[in-house]
Amino acid sequence: MFSKINLVLDSLKRVTPHQAFYIFKNKVLKLHYSGINNLRDLKLIDSNLDRFKETSKLCLILGDVDIFRYGTEDNRFNSDYKCDLREKLDAIKSEGNSSSIAALWRETENFEMNNNFQRFYLFKEVADDLKFDNQLKVNLILEWIKFSPPKPNISWNAFNCSVRLINWVKILISVSDDYEISKEDFYTISNSIYKHIQIIRQNIEYHIPGNHVLIQYFSIFFTLTLFDNWDFSEKLNEIFEKNFIEEFEKEFPNRQFHFEHSSHYHIQIILIGIYYYIISKKKMGKIPANIVKERLLDISELMTFFKIGDDRLVMLGDNCYPFFHDSLKNDYQNVFALFKYLEFDLNNSTNKVIIRDPYIFCAKGNSKLIYDVGLIGLEQNPGHGHADIQSVIFSDNDKPIFIDPGTRNYSNKKDDIHVKKTISHNTLSIDGEDQALNWGFFRWAYLPTRPVFKIEDFNDSLVIKSSFHGFKHLGGITHSRNIELMEGKLSITDSVPNLIDKNVELNFILNPEIICKTDDNCMIFNLNDLKWKLEVGSAIPHRFNISEISIYPEYDFPVHSNKVQILFESFTGDFHSQINFQRIL
Repeated sequence: MFSKINLVLDSLKRVTPHQAFYIFKNKVLKLHYSGINNLRDLKLIDSNLDRFKETSKLCLILGDVDIFRYGTEDNRFNSDYKCDLREKLDAIKSEGNSSSIAALWRETENFEMNNNFQRFYLFKEVADDLKFDNQLKVNLILEWIKFSPPKPNISWNAFNCSVRLINWVKILISVSDDYEISKEDFYTISNSIYKHIQIIRQNIEYHIPGNHVLIQYFSIFFTLTLFDNWDFSEKLNEIFEKNFIEEFEKEFPNRQFHFEHSSHYHIQIILIGIYYYIISKKKMGKIPANIVKERLLDISELMTFFKIGDDRLVMLGDNCYPFFHDSLKNDYQNVFALFKYLEFDLNNSTNKVIIRDPYIFCAKGNSKLIYDVGLIGLEQNPGHGHADIQSVIFSDNDKPIFIDPGTRNYSNKKDDIHVKKTISHNTLSIDGEDQALNWGFFRWAYLPTRPVFKIEDFNDSLVIKSSFHGFKHLGGITHSRNIELMEGKLSITDSVPNLIDKNVELNFILNPEIICKTDDNCMIFNLNDLKWKLEVGSAIPHRFNISEISIYPEYDFPVHSNKVQILFESFTGDFHSQINFQRIL
């Protein structure tokens, strides 16, 4: 219906001039690879291993604050990626030679797997599990350096360089004190670390604002804190520490939700902020910028709403591999464990309303609601956004009821894009179409207007009234939704004017532990000894449909669940319906 040129222009009109310049640089001029093979080496720079070990223990206090420590739970990393990685590293341990390590770095058919190998993701943790000796750990780095000279490919982009630097430091610090890395080997590693820093600083990914930029700033600050005896370390570190503080503030505008509208990235960036704060405070007694601590106090409060069950986190927007632990749950727990270094604590409230763009987080008694009243992702870069405006996430008695589907994979495959669609969220869809036009996993065009809403908070109930104009690729449709939240009860009223022969679907993605069935003109939901009833208060003919859906409580880790649809077919006129969902046992 729309040409590719129109879609590109629609995206470009939203970007800032700064972002546009770096899109042009990255996509057209390719200047970000200039000089990649002509970096000066470190022959005149002191790469002192003893100084590195001394500084790393002072700044990272790894055992004290549990930074970068992984759990051993049986999740996707054990069943898929980590299993494959463990198998390869186990073979290396058995053979114990350089050729077996080098084989690991050759191209594999699995693009994403090789991408993660190139980052050194989880290498330290798996090597620890396999009880690698000190020399094998060092050889993992040395053989990668030999096999992967700087060149313009995915393993040398700024993001992968940043993650790899952090993981190399983890490996180096894990080498026993009684094992002496040779001066030649440490020089080789230091030289490569320098090249990583140069490539990152020359290629900060300003064209995709968000977590990539922040972790690139952090990796330079983090690494140069450890190599503080290099002649340029202090000056360059000051520059990137300043950049980090400014970017951290920018990613939580007006102390809001993280601007990529993702609970995953909200947690990841909070962790990076806490790590920065602790490292800065430990570094020669330096007092870190108060603005980071103040922002952390504000943005961490939302995390009390992320836990919507005994062992489940809400998956708002895109999620991905955790940066630091082997599951988002462990990242979440690490944040709360580290709060003591910020000298504050967070407590859940049974009667609370927090408005943080794009969500309203609220609770009445033991019933929690997260309601989307924002745009689809960041306006100038909505890639991580889902078409979920006016979607509800609801839990009752610490039991998740209506949930988000999570993220399967970052690709344009049908199943990967499906979880970003409107029909995969707890909102209203028209003819199965999305609220905006999706033309690729990170591509949304013809974005809806920002919802207008107001809140009325009473002693025993909370009322939210909201409306937005979207579905512009269908000619434009306005959807109004009123929410009433009470202890044990949720009412949803939807209105759409001037429909002509349209199918209207009300979608609800269920916690996989819930058993549901139809019963006359209602639905019954059971979870252990709890029971809820859903009734439709509308004279418009409708029917219930229960279908299977895959949800992803962790990135690319499918779990089977059910989706309930209330279908109003071939409707013409002003649409109006009310849904009442109430605990009955």
